[in-house]
Parts: sequence; C-alpha cells; structure tokens
Amino acid sequence: MGRVLDEAGEERFRLKADYFAFRMGEEPPSQVLYRGIMGALGYTKNKDSFEELACRLPLAVLEDLCRGKRSQEQVLVLKALLLGKAGLLPGGGSGGLGRIWDCLGDGEAMSSSCWHVFRVRPGNHPARRLVGAAHLLARFMEIGLFEGVLQLVSETSLGMMGHLESDFVVSTPDPCFNSEHNLIGQGRAREIVINIILPFAFAWAKANLQGNLVEQVSALYRSYPKAGENGVTRELAELLLGTGASELVDSAQR
Repeated sequence: MGRVLDEAGEERFRLKADYFAFRMGEEPPSQVLYRGIMGALGYTKNKDSFEELACRLPLAVLEDLCRGKRSQEQVLVLKALLLGKAGLLPGGGSGGLGRIWDCLGDGEAMSSSCWHVFRVRPGNHPARRLVGAAHLLARFMEIGLFEGVLQLVSETSLGMMGHLESDFVVSTPDPCFNSEHNLIGQGRAREIVINIILPFAFAWAKANLQGNLVEQVSALYRSYPKAGENGVTRELAELLLGTGASELVDSAQR
C-alpha cells in the first residue's frame, strides 16, 4: 500500500510541475511563481480570485513601485496596492493605505463580489491574507522572488526542511489586524512549499537542465512532512486505508 501511495504522490507532483512548466511557456517564471503563491494564500474559496489579482497586479509592477524603498515602506506600498486592487482597503480607502493607493494605483479595483467571505474564518479572510502576502513579498524584494526562492530551495538539505518552511511563515504584527495568530501560519506555509515551491522549482530546474537541483527537489518532496489534515481528510483516509492510516500517510508525497 505504501508503494501505491508513493506512486500516486509522484504523479500528483509531476502534474503540478507540468502545470508550472506550461505556465512558464506563457509568462515569466517569476510571475508564474508569484501567481502560484497568491493562489495558495486564497484557499479553496478565494483561490481563483487571488490568482486573478496576481494577473491584474503583476509582480513586475510591484517590484518597480517598491524599488529603492526601505523594507517598511515596501510593506506599506505592497499592502496598499494589493488591498486597493482587490477592493478590500480598510475604511473604504480613506486612511493612509488609501492615499498610497490613490497615488500609486491605477484606480481599477476588483469588485467585492469577487471575494467569498461568507462563513470564512477571520484568520482566512482575504484581506488578512493579502496583508500577509505583502509582508512575504517584501522579504524577497531585494533579491527578487524568483531568485530568492530558488536560492532557498538549493540551500535546503534534508535535515533543514523546517527552515525552508519558516521562510514562508509571517508572524510579523501588523496594525491592520491585531491578533495573536500569524498572518501566514505554519500550516499554510507548508502547503505553499509542498504545492507551489517544490513543483515550481522542479519544473524550472528540469527545463533549464539543472540536474542537481532536480534531484534535490525530488528528494525534498519525498521526505517532506505531510501537510496538516482535518477531520474530513482523516475520516476519508481511514475509510479508504483503514485504521492507522495516519501512520501510513506520513509524508507530503503520500
């Protein structure tokens, strides 16, 4: 049974990598990566809207408007642009972020109907996730998102996978959301690494004949701890695999 699960996991990984390879034939790799991360932050209900936002507000535009600014200023600019373009500025855009949006944005915001907020937990609200995205993107502004992510992956050994994951956790307090919870928690960071970062890096490395990186990413994926499960996934696993399924499904590959 373990072998069957491993083969299924490899197939899922290849499909994700193939998707990223296809997208990189249509868009710059950095934009494909950015769009993937944004989609992962949108969860199931808002995934498409987050990806649409990434298309309407490309990474190249964000990088251009943040160039030459200090880190804290970059966070403010990114928050204003992401929330403004999404049509989710706090206070209807009357505050400081609204003024930045008025100055730097194009004024064309997405409709509020694009966002699913009914029965969405406060911690998963799209505005909160966009603030988390602003902090995350600011981390990579100096080196570049694409370059920074590939560097992180290439420098991650099998014994340091937790360090890779921690680079996508956002625990920075933010005045927009006073909460004890992280803007991007460990569980979501792990989902980003498993479903976006590793298959993207694999696709890029394969397309650019970077054999060592292909092997490293494959090894990381096979050994990476599984993403968090909920009651539904636990029940389904036990229904299909029997009692003790959690012990059998012990890695991201499975």
